Amino acid sequence: MISVTMLASSIARRLPQIPLEQCKSLLAEFRDQVRAYGLGERLWQCHAGEFAMMTGDLTALEEHLERFRAAERDDVSDCAVCETGAMAEYLLALGRRTEAVALVEDLLQKKEFCEEQPWKFLSILTDDALDRNDLQEAERFSAAMVIQPIKTAADLRRVGTLLRMKGSSGDWKDGLKLLKKSLPWTENFWDQELLFCFYVGAASFCQAHSVQHTEVNLPPVPGFTDCPENGLYDCAALARWFWKRAEEIGARFDRRNGSPNYQRQLCAARKD
Repeated sequence: MISVTMLASSIARRLPQIPLEQCKSLLAEFRDQVRAYGLGERLWQCHAGEFAMMTGDLTALEEHLERFRAAERDDVSDCAVCETGAMAEYLLALGRRTEAVALVEDLLQKKEFCEEQPWKFLSILTDDALDRNDLQEAERFSAAMVIQPIKTAADLRRVGTLLRMKGSSGDWKDGLKLLKKSLPWTENFWDQELLFCFYVGAASFCQAHSVQHTEVNLPPVPGFTDCPENGLYDCAALARWFWKRAEEIGARFDRRNGSPNYQRQLCAARKD
């Protein structure tokens, strides 16, 4: 029962069409189930922290992070790698970057991995490094992201970050391979957060690519009107289309959440 309630709460946060009040209600139901069964306090504090970060309530985020750390692990706790990734994400949002990086470095040193969340925390740290124009650090974290192969739509967050990296480093050949491989996954895909991350990365890559290449050869781009029969897209026009898709999704999230988180991400990425 706790797992079902947790999953419903998590899915709702990733769909901007779900009203904020409904997200709050699902999170409250999750908390009530935890209290009723005496299990999952640590898991609930982690998800409550994600909600606080989503709405820009950094005071609440810090409180949930500390309560999460204080709570005991139990039979419904998330895996240790996912928990560490969540902590790193929250610490970064709180401006405690050194602590966040230290947690991730420890995981890499121990070679501890998880396939359920394909390197979300490495993606976040790579994006952060790119936002700060620290290409050396971005290269280090992005290289670690490809230890596990990219296979499904669940990898779209990683794909978006890697495309940003390929654009920044000028690795056009591998960037195009990655873009071609992942484009079909976006068709009618439900997870708007992952799509946002993908579109930001694809836009950034195509924008950088267009400086040297007028056209780019791709399979049909889902949602793009008048796909060219020969597969040759105007690179700059495609970049603008990807940015527009990211802007639309980000704006819906920001209106729902009452926080400009997605707008900030877009502004930072556009400085690539």
